[in-house]
Amino acid sequence: MLIHLLGPVAISQGGAPPQPLRSARERHLLALLAWTPNTYMSDGQVIEEMWEEDRLPARPRDTLYTHASRLRRLLRPNGPGGGYDAECCLVRRDGGYVLAVDPDVIDLHRARRLCAEAHALVRTGQREAALLLFEDALAPAAGTPLADLGSPWAARARWSAERDLIAARLGHARLALELGRHAEAVPVLSRLADRHPLDEGIAEMLMRALCLSGRPAEALTCFHTLRKALVDALGQGPAGPVAELYEQLLRLPGSSPPRTPGTPRSSLHPPSRSSAATATGPGKSGDRSGRHSGAVRGTPVPPPTERTSP
Repeated sequence: MLIHLLGPVAISQGGAPPQPLRSARERHLLALLAWTPNTYMSDGQVIEEMWEEDRLPARPRDTLYTHASRLRRLLRPNGPGGGYDAECCLVRRDGGYVLAVDPDVIDLHRARRLCAEAHALVRTGQREAALLLFEDALAPAAGTPLADLGSPWAARARWSAERDLIAARLGHARLALELGRHAEAVPVLSRLADRHPLDEGIAEMLMRALCLSGRPAEALTCFHTLRKALVDALGQGPAGPVAELYEQLLRLPGSSPPRTPGTPRSSLHPPSRSSAATATGPGKSGDRSGRHSGAVRGTPVPPPTERTSP
């Protein structure tokens, strides 16, 4: 049996496609308990997370007991709900509930374990094996975590899971770059750049992957997409490593920045450090918070090499 949280909340068995639970409240209860497996949650905690205060049922504990009973029947081996197996059991304990389960049965926790093992392999120099673990961890994470839940708790949990997934995808992309698999990194980094258009670290990695894949013109376009997004949102263009990489790309034979109709040529180049400092005031370097992914900042990526003809 597998419990799926890295998409719509669902259960699957024996390699069959995930089957969503029919009841939204039972999906919510399963997700809530599976998020912290083998951990006690009181009735009051569960009720607080499952229902907003102005939407509480008339008898919340009775309603919770009903949903828990239905979920328990579904999870019980050979139960009347067509249950699954003994790997997972919803246990009633001291005025609350525990989902007793091997964490590897839950896709989120299995992915976190595999990512931790991948990072350990990287530290010992086993990069090929680490890359495979990252791929295994990310395989079930094609959608949005808890995609069919809309509560405040689900929003907080989704943010946490997506942060972990971004770090895992960046770790995978970084390893692919270090191992010379530049083309493999491009699709992952392109999707991340689309979802995080202000992140200079992601853009820098994507530019390197494109350039080292023989696509320097697309790398330049990536920089200008980033620059436009930053200027529109923050009034200031890129600086630091991504701007330095852009200047390196411009020095490659035959490289020239892309232009759009009506764009002055001078605006195609990033401001110098002195002009950026002037724009933010004396003695200030500008607030660049939120513009670098924590998983990217300070992480070395492969140096650019001489361009070969695409």
